[in-house]
Amino acid sequence: MDVMQLWGRWYAAFEASAVDDQWDRLAPLLADDVQYRVTGVPFACTLKGREAVIAGFARSFAGFDRKFDRRTHQVVSIREHAPGHLEAQIRGVYEKDGLPPLAFPATGHWHLDGDRIGLMVDIYDPTLAESQAAFGWLAAYGEKLGGLNPSYT
Repeated sequence: MDVMQLWGRWYAAFEASAVDDQWDRLAPLLADDVQYRVTGVPFACTLKGREAVIAGFARSFAGFDRKFDRRTHQVVSIREHAPGHLEAQIRGVYEKDGLPPLAFPATGHWHLDGDRIGLMVDIYDPTLAESQAAFGWLAAYGEKLGGLNPSYT
């Protein structure tokens, strides 16, 4: 399967799951031994296996995304980096009424394993000014939202 086509299906399924918490819809798109890595943030981790990855997304959303009134992920750029390897720049914007918006940039990588995703990597760059502003936002307002826990584990 073409990596751009699979990523389009993945992104649509992921965003639908972000709305209704039906994370199992991701399962057919993930290899049995899929790995998900997060780097550059205090909640960095590596999850191994389809069930662990799906449970990690559900856990992170419950502890972070669901604490906001609105969540928008903007695809800033996307390209096929190499055959079977897609890279995208994503900007997550989180809004809570009465607070300034929180914006987090990240670079995502998706690698195919046959016709499924075998590896996903989210890279947060803590040296970016926007990332530093996001960490400042979290320090200033995180407790006002009942504590935020974006951890996948």
